[in-house]
Amino acid sequence: MTLPPSVFATVAEGTCLAGSWTAISGVGGYMAAIKGEKGAPPFPVLRECFAAGSCTALSAAVFNPTDVCKIRMQTEAMLISQTTQAQYTSVTGTAKKILAEEGVWGLWRPGITASCLRDLGYTGLRVGLYPSVKQGLSKAAGLGAEDTGFFFKVVCGMSTGALGAALATPPDLVKIRMQGEAGRLQDGKFITGLRKGHVPEIRNTYDGFIQIVRKDGVSGLYRGLYAGVIRAAIGTGAQLATYDHAKCALKGYNIPLFQEEGPPLHLFASFLSGLAFSTASAPADLIKSRMMNDTNGYYRNNLDCLLRTVRGEGPAALFKGWTPSVLRLCPMFMVATTLMEQARSILGLSWF
Repeated sequence: MTLPPSVFATVAEGTCLAGSWTAISGVGGYMAAIKGEKGAPPFPVLRECFAAGSCTALSAAVFNPTDVCKIRMQTEAMLISQTTQAQYTSVTGTAKKILAEEGVWGLWRPGITASCLRDLGYTGLRVGLYPSVKQGLSKAAGLGAEDTGFFFKVVCGMSTGALGAALATPPDLVKIRMQGEAGRLQDGKFITGLRKGHVPEIRNTYDGFIQIVRKDGVSGLYRGLYAGVIRAAIGTGAQLATYDHAKCALKGYNIPLFQEEGPPLHLFASFLSGLAFSTASAPADLIKSRMMNDTNGYYRNNLDCLLRTVRGEGPAALFKGWTPSVLRLCPMFMVATTLMEQARSILGLSWF
């Protein structure tokens, strides 16, 4: 059943995006202007979180098309019968089909504002809290201030990743719902996409929050929470440990580009971290996407989703969407992490 429009139903997604970034830019400008005295900026942890979250949110907006392709590839199988041929089987084929049927905006727009809000909070917490958590746990464990070892960094990354995902589940859910139901509209119904023939349930990002609460209550905003937390914990542990450890290791080699902190070192280390995140979190990412797009209760829980996927499509199905994930995360991390390192300097912080 389609619920009546909310107060935000007539607002364009572009307006939602512009309003959100106006607020984000205002906060960033204020932090940059107020650095405190003697190189000790106020609220350093908040600045850490803002640098990570805002830079990743900007990168997420740029690379949103790859996320749109990934969600369609991951969720198509749960919406079609076994006798129906899949349409979204590869990242290039999916992108071409969306471009042909819905245009560039149809590939870029779905969930873009929710994606920015999600990364502002999700990445802001999981990456921004990592230095403080690593420092605090290393002191508690009696470790020195030098390199703490790869496994210890994985533990720190997993803890911040789980927290970030838990708190940022609502915008993540709205993003995935919007990307899952996106398509070209004609006479008020979708004529392309996975929801062909249906009326849109969500008009824009802000409307999405209201519609989900109306239909499923506040708890509905946290559907797929456990899969999201598992994905974020595994992925963040792999990502941040790889980035942190790669920087330490590369500085030890006699390679001129990597001898000091700077864009070459940050770009290469963040590329490796993107590969690590995409690969480690792939199965949990697929389950999370399917659970969050399951509006009809097809899956009883995360385990049921996992078992049905493996039984019906084989173990390799758990890595559906890996290619668009790599194509999205590797360049996105390279841009976002390099920008974050520079933003930290602008905000009065040291290197990550």
